[in-house]
Amino acid sequence: MIDLKQLVLGKRDEGKIVYRSHEGLMAVPVDQFIQQPADGILYDLNQLEEVVLTFIDDPKWINDFAVALTIRALKKDMDALRPIADEQLKLAEEEWAEEGSAADGEPFEEWLARRRPLLAALPERLKEAR
Repeated sequence: MIDLKQLVLGKRDEGKIVYRSHEGLMAVPVDQFIQQPADGILYDLNQLEEVVLTFIDDPKWINDFAVALTIRALKKDMDALRPIADEQLKLAEEEWAEEGSAADGEPFEEWLARRRPLLAALPERLKEAR
């Protein structure tokens, strides 16, 4: 059991999650894992609401059910923010080019950090358009 704990914690340090599937243990980068739909995330984690409700005799089901609802809400928010982030990045890149910073050789990421620090701080998973 200690080896499994070390594996899970080691993968976490690499930015990966470990979960058990019908094929055995899987280790996947978190950023890649959360790109799938909420149903896929919950299925892979064996946390779909209908699955959780089958363990109603285990008091842990309440928190598992809450986790499922939380993942759905967070995924919905992330999916809603992605097109907004993409559009804002596109507009910023156009401004960077029009302003002449591109021609002057200033990398877009540096210009973005200087001119639009909040946009530059977005997690990479919200910058898919680039």
